[in-house]
Amino acid sequence: MKLKKMGYNSDAIHGDYTQAKRESVMGSFKSGDVDILVATDVAARGLDIQDVTHVVNFSIPQNPDSYVHRIGRTGRAGKSGVAISFVTPKEYRQLKGIEKQAKTRLKKKKLPTSEEVLKARQKAIIDDVSGAIEDGEHERFRDFARKILVYNEPEDAVAGILSIAFEDILEVRDRIEQKEEYMTKLFVTIGRNANVTPKDIVKTIVNEAKVPFNMIGKIAVKDSFTFVEVSGDHAGQVVRSLDRFMLKGKTIRVEKAKGKKRT
Repeated sequence: MKLKKMGYNSDAIHGDYTQAKRESVMGSFKSGDVDILVATDVAARGLDIQDVTHVVNFSIPQNPDSYVHRIGRTGRAGKSGVAISFVTPKEYRQLKGIEKQAKTRLKKKKLPTSEEVLKARQKAIIDDVSGAIEDGEHERFRDFARKILVYNEPEDAVAGILSIAFEDILEVRDRIEQKEEYMTKLFVTIGRNANVTPKDIVKTIVNEAKVPFNMIGKIAVKDSFTFVEVSGDHAGQVVRSLDRFMLKGKTIRVEKAKGKKRT
């Protein structure tokens, strides 16, 4: 599981698990041996877990009752809890139904940038290190720290350890920056007036131009045209495959948008 590879103490359950496996994972989560539990919608039904601080909905359920039931697993017995849901613009209507059912207003927030995550992690590490020293938890590592300092200057040693601690965030940031640097914006002669959605554009590029999903960037659907970003290596392939392609009953034209590459 990707969370485990990134160093998070996590596990998962889904509908294909045997009862024994499910009980083993749930036991680890309830006892605190596992910090993060990932569950499919079906597998999550009927879970009864105390002291859950956060519930994260990667996708919101179609039924508002299911949503209310999901987030009800946090903040029990008078305790506070946080529910976070990832919502696309197309799901705003569903969100309004959930707000009505739950009789509450959900706060809309933007996803943090990699730099914001980096700064938050830095602050957390400073606080955690200070707390560990204050509580004496660092003493068990004092001998190991001396060994590291035999071969490295103190500042270099700490910087090296931090580079490992921030490795996951830095990798994500580097991938984003690398992807954005080589994206090419294309102009497509079809838009909202033809009932075209970003999903239609993605599906067409993936299926007809055979371009991987992760090579597609931002999509802006306007009334009569669309801008879509694809990796520079695949831009020519998209133009050749989709120029004069029939989409939504209309022959479309595809060309590189006027202007510079976005950097």
